[in-house]
Amino acid sequence: MRVLVTGATGFIGRCLVENLLERSYDIAVLARSHKRLKYTLPWLHDGRLKVIYGDITDASKVKVALEGVDVVFHLAALLGRWGILDQQYHHVNVYGTHVMLEQSAKVNVDQVIYLSSTGVMGRLKTLPGDIDHPCNPVTPYEKSKYQAELLVRKIINEEHFPSTIIRATHVYGPGDYNTLQILRLMKKWRILPVIDGGRRLFQPIYVGDLAQALIFCMEKKNASLGKTYIVAGNQTMTFKDFFLLSAKIIGIKIKSLDLPVGLAWICARINEGMSEFFGWTPIVTRSRIEFFSRNHVYNNRRIIDDTGWLPKIKLTTGLRETIEWYKNQRLL
Repeated sequence: MRVLVTGATGFIGRCLVENLLERSYDIAVLARSHKRLKYTLPWLHDGRLKVIYGDITDASKVKVALEGVDVVFHLAALLGRWGILDQQYHHVNVYGTHVMLEQSAKVNVDQVIYLSSTGVMGRLKTLPGDIDHPCNPVTPYEKSKYQAELLVRKIINEEHFPSTIIRATHVYGPGDYNTLQILRLMKKWRILPVIDGGRRLFQPIYVGDLAQALIFCMEKKNASLGKTYIVAGNQTMTFKDFFLLSAKIIGIKIKSLDLPVGLAWICARINEGMSEFFGWTPIVTRSRIEFFSRNHVYNNRRIIDDTGWLPKIKLTTGLRETIEWYKNQRLL
């Protein structure tokens, strides 16, 4: 069986490829130029898999990547970052998904597994958030992922196309540069600003556990086809406790600073305005305030019941491995 991984050189894609290699799958990857990578990936050059360099929005490259492919893991996406225009999110996340689905249908692949985000559900009205919770995405990134989900759901419903949707919570682990930014600031300043006392609940997923969930959906295809699943970690804690635990593992003492939600929004608007004027990348943004002022607690019972997958990595273990990787890479 040949599998194709889009977004293979990204944080989650790298981990998925390595897990697939361990299981001896025949792998093809669609990747952007390796010259822009911050790290070395031996499998891009050692002949263990087929590498196609190109963009997910380029139908000709996608067509080549799909040659002989049975299963597609569609991970390629433009993540939420400061300064990205709404149309850029739409081009990569929505149109790119359209191209992949269209080309996959032409060659009759056995399954497309689309990686989405629990962010499409927006602010949870009930806890834990279940797969049937109404979707109300807020940020441009979340809206683009939801629009892409609708494309996948449409082709499932109207054409009975073999697809599975995975909504992952916040993903962390070795190679995660998003969490790294916050830990660096925390280490430098020895202060932890916590929105609304940092009391919002958080249920992140370790990247290795997510990779296993994706593979389980492929290997348990008969159960997963046509389904949408939530993939979340096995522990829930407050944001404040998460970062205090991180500080303890790093080996530093920090003081928490309570920041009311209203004040945080004002700070974000000021910071973004100054960044636009001076050309900086803002530390505090409205999308970050949105993230830290929500509860992120989810019910992932459906994927467990259908496939037998279980998240294995505890938060303390996952954070320890992540921080050790940062230190070994001299990033923290």
